[in-house]
Amino acid sequence: MTVSTNFWDNGKEGNYWGNYNGSDMNGDGICDTPYVIDASNQDNYPLMAPVDIDSVSIELPEWESPSSNPSPEPQTSQPKDQEPFPTVPVAAASVAAVVVVGAGLLVYFKKRKR
Repeated sequence: MTVSTNFWDNGKEGNYWGNYNGSDMNGDGICDTPYVIDASNQDNYPLMAPVDIDSVSIELPEWESPSSNPSPEPQTSQPKDQEPFPTVPVAAASVAAVVVVGAGLLVYFKKRKR
């Protein structure tokens, strides 16, 4: 039997466990004793309460307009005059495939009528 060990916390805080009644003596919202899941797994920093996702906010950076602070052009390995994807040969091959399949279907149905 293989024993699996997982990480249940990030070294600062872990998960909320509904069936765990730990204590929080310093009031930081993290239980003072680990939550033991099994012999090989434990959450070292179980939370006292579930996370309220409505209270979580993320600060996004202000985006600058390209004219005020132009970013350098992305480096590519192909010449500037070359298309990133050869669309003309692909389109020509697609048209040729449709013509061949169409012709094959016409021949098939003509022979079937005889």
